Amino acid sequence: MPPDMFEPSGPIYIGLHIDFNSGLVCCSAILVCAFVFRMTLIGPDPLENIPSIGYSGSISSYITALRYLWDGPNMIQEGYQKYKGGLFKIPMLGYWMVVATTTTAVEDIRKADDDTMSFRHALWKFLQTDYTIGPELRLDSYHVDFLRTTLTHQLTGVFPDIYDEALCALPDAIPLSDEWKTYSAPTTVMKIVCQTSNRMFVGAPVCRNADYQKVIIGFALEILKALIGFMALPSFFKPYVVPIFSNITPSIRQCSAHLEPLILERREKQAASSDGNWEDKPNDLLMWCMDNGREAEQSVTNLTRRIILVNFAAIHMSTTALTYALYNLVTYPECIPVLRQEVESIVGIHGWSKRSLNKMLKLDSFLRETLRLHSVGTWGMQRLTLKPFTFSDGTRIPAGTMIGCPVVPMQTDPGLHNNPKEFQPWRFCGSTSGDTGDEDRKRFLQLTSTTPDFIIFGHGKVACPGRFFGSLVLKILLARMVITYDIAFESGRSRPPNIYISSASVPGDVNLVFRKRQN
Repeated sequence: MPPDMFEPSGPIYIGLHIDFNSGLVCCSAILVCAFVFRMTLIGPDPLENIPSIGYSGSISSYITALRYLWDGPNMIQEGYQKYKGGLFKIPMLGYWMVVATTTTAVEDIRKADDDTMSFRHALWKFLQTDYTIGPELRLDSYHVDFLRTTLTHQLTGVFPDIYDEALCALPDAIPLSDEWKTYSAPTTVMKIVCQTSNRMFVGAPVCRNADYQKVIIGFALEILKALIGFMALPSFFKPYVVPIFSNITPSIRQCSAHLEPLILERREKQAASSDGNWEDKPNDLLMWCMDNGREAEQSVTNLTRRIILVNFAAIHMSTTALTYALYNLVTYPECIPVLRQEVESIVGIHGWSKRSLNKMLKLDSFLRETLRLHSVGTWGMQRLTLKPFTFSDGTRIPAGTMIGCPVVPMQTDPGLHNNPKEFQPWRFCGSTSGDTGDEDRKRFLQLTSTTPDFIIFGHGKVACPGRFFGSLVLKILLARMVITYDIAFESGRSRPPNIYISSASVPGDVNLVFRKRQN
């Protein structure tokens, strides 16, 4: 039985420890001022027929919205238990989130066209891109298409580079030692993930630069601080308060300082070649953006914004997932020899390749089961309705509605999964023992597979575009860690509860001990 996943905590880990108490006090003071302004704009509530969790009044709902910042999972679970089979709503800072609770609703959302229900519009609203990253990324999101198509289609070819970087990042962060050495799990994993992922985003040696990594990792914290600080404010206030709550603009400048020499060097080589190609031309996200982005998008600052935004999504997801996987690994140590046997037997025949990783069914199942129980966020299938939408049961919601499905309640629903609160590492390879065969392979659901009852990546044509790359990084790193190190909790410690701040999940911080594998 997994520990309580929703226990609140004071200091919040997301690359750094930070106490949000003072920030919430400041945020609350600004919200009080915003209430007066908003009261002059309030009209009829178009969602009044949908039941609410917490207060639903024009002003009192903001009390519930503040509670959601630290108690969101329990509020979502409460709504799921009360209103399962229908819709309910929870107030966020600045809007209502309508929650759909059935797999039928998941399919309705999946089938809706982008002109009616938009994932990108929901993402822009959630991240407030016009005020955080800049409107350029909203007006032209071409980098997303590169993640969905170019990177995904080239994973086999770029595997050696990613694997090579993992071999550099792991011993750099966790040097081999015959003695047990102590490391903060989230901090260490984040550094490893940042370096390995950025081999495909900006290439070596920039991905190994400690200052660059620090800026990239810190940016996630700056975004979170900004969103909590100004989400509820009127639009015309937001450009003025972003600097109060976060250092987003300085972070972008610092990242640009690292990327500018690289960009200028590549432009010189582009200009010197007749067709834009040259020997050893990099094959990474930055180069794809330089080759294919519109001329107006070619400034160092605009390219930096795209790199830093992709990092924001990729590093949070992969760090959280890998940390949760390590916590499960040391909580259930009987899994370690099973995974070691699978990895070593397959690599012994096929070597290290994307194809060999695809054969590691137990490794894949272990990660998928980890993410079934321990989500990287609270919502799946997030959309913003651009037109009124009617669900198949006849329920109608108006244009301008934010809607999503609750990840953890649906992925731990006994009506959808057997023994849903139990961690079963081989659940998705069709075996309770860890032994897999042809029949298991037929029933096998990959980590990247989306279904109406596994929605952590969304479901359908607009499911997470980077999940194939993220999955590859996760499997490389976990496989290498399993066969290279002995791993345990620090003496007297156990798995910490997951921490949620607003809609983001981050691992509770605990020390793990590593040593060179002894047997």
